[in-house]
Amino acid sequence: MYESLISGKRADLEKAMEHFKFELGKLRTGRANPSLVEDVMVDYYGSRTPLKQIAAINTPEPRQITIQPWDRGAISAIEGAIRESDLGINPVNDGILIRLSIPSLTEERRRDLVKVLNGKAEEGRIAVRNIREDAWKEIQDLEKKGDISGIAGLAYRSGDKTVFTPPRKLAADLNALPWPAHHLLDFGKYYLGITRAVTSSRAASVLTMRGCPYKCTFCSHHYGYGANLRKRAPADVVAEIKSLYDKYGIREIQFEDPSFTCDPGHVKEICRLIKKSGLKINWNCNVRANTSGEELFREMSEAGCRRVLLGVESGSQEMLDSMKKGVTLEQIRNTVRLAAKYKMRVNAAFILGTPGETFESARKTFDFAKELDPDYVMFSVYIPSVGGELFENLSAG
Repeated sequence: MYESLISGKRADLEKAMEHFKFELGKLRTGRANPSLVEDVMVDYYGSRTPLKQIAAINTPEPRQITIQPWDRGAISAIEGAIRESDLGINPVNDGILIRLSIPSLTEERRRDLVKVLNGKAEEGRIAVRNIREDAWKEIQDLEKKGDISGIAGLAYRSGDKTVFTPPRKLAADLNALPWPAHHLLDFGKYYLGITRAVTSSRAASVLTMRGCPYKCTFCSHHYGYGANLRKRAPADVVAEIKSLYDKYGIREIQFEDPSFTCDPGHVKEICRLIKKSGLKINWNCNVRANTSGEELFREMSEAGCRRVLLGVESGSQEMLDSMKKGVTLEQIRNTVRLAAKYKMRVNAAFILGTPGETFESARKTFDFAKELDPDYVMFSVYIPSVGGELFENLSAG
């Protein structure tokens, strides 16, 4: 009964502790620390963006911080943001790097730090106490009411009935969400399978958006994430990749988006920032035949894309139309040609047995697979999945 409530409060406590650590990191103690500046907000092309998302921040010396923007055009905006912050440090801009020299602590500054630290600690204690008291109050209210039907996102048994409460609202701003807790993973124990890997390097997964704008009848992806496409800022995506690269030795990325190329402009900007950052990585992604184009594949190749997975599904145009795939056989052929031109390996995925499939249409699929001649081919037999249009039609009889 209390699992959902406790889970939510646990998340609140973790956020409170993270905020406390963040506040401590901002204290200027006489030693250089990237956390002093990484969350300084910069006016980046009209959008308020944390510094860590648009620049590499390093500490080459104990009392020096260097900031190298991935986009050199942002260097003046970064310098201005640091001057306007409450850090009390004057940046030195040489046109390529911004250097910050951290002054040593005076005795007066040490005394001030102790006072500030005590204040931050008390704020942390108050935050934790408030969360604990709120949780206890909510538990008492639930016990009095004996009713959890007002909690969104639950499915539970009430007598002989299954009750579903309204779904929780989807996170609208993905940039406000923290990155995955990479520090909890041992990346040495994980690797990409042979159908995805390009090298034997350490690999990690990155998600650049949630949702899918397509409604393929056999797929249920939109059931969980919703049809409303919500994208992360390209700068935030590349900042996460940079963190994985620098901190964990990651050299290969798998973009987990079900339709990574559904918005070519979004992909091109990610590619531009990867190239601007100087990251030497290999990566793979899922592509759509209807959005494939010369410029897009060239940008992807230059940014390190070495493998693509293409959902072909069928060699019959009639079957593709019945699946509401939204692609043509010629678009599929063009996508495979582009991948070959830009030296990307192709994984082609096919599905057999959806309603309307015949021996003739299956034979067309087999022949089409041989024509495309991809590097790797996957044939799957259709199994209805909850939330897909075909599942709903079949379950309705």
